[in-house]
Parts: sequence; C-alpha cells; structure tokens
Amino acid sequence: MAHPTLRASSIGDRSVTPRTRLSVRAGVVDDIEREDDAKGYEPEARFHELVKHLVADGDRRALQSGLRARRTLGQMVPGHQRRELPAPAGTRSARGE
Repeated sequence: MAHPTLRASSIGDRSVTPRTRLSVRAGVVDDIEREDDAKGYEPEARFHELVKHLVADGDRRALQSGLRARRTLGQMVPGHQRRELPAPAGTRSARGE
C-alpha cells in the first residue's frame, strides 16, 4: 500500500503528482558562501591589493633613488592651498568665526 502523502491525487481539474524528498546536504548559507568563494576576490579586495602593490612599488623606487615616497597632499603638490568647506547658512564657519 502506498503512503497516503505520496500518491497522485486530483484537486479540481489539476493533477497533483508526488514529489520525491530531497536530502539536505548543505545549508543555504554554505551554498552561498561556496558560490561567493568561487568568484574570487571581491572588487574592493582586488582594489586594495592593487593599491598595496602600488604603494610597495613606489616605496621601493623611492628607496632606490635615496628619497622617501610622498604621503601627503602638501608633499605631492607644494604650495597647494585647500579651499575652506562652505558652512550652512546661519551657522559659524569651520574656523569658528
């Protein structure tokens, strides 16, 4: 005798066929993590790796020429004057005036 929930039945004019039970091998989170890992580094991670490589390369080149790599805007563009940020109307300026 067939199991009552696994036999074909008819509801209205639609026929319902039995479905086999699927075994759970891994959770949904495991599947998502596996797919994500297969894609490789995220774009942000690749960008940070590139920046680290460029900084290390610049440091190496500067050291070879007897210099230090520039790290601030003032060092990279001597004489550059930064503009003051505009303050909302009715408030004090960034300098506290």
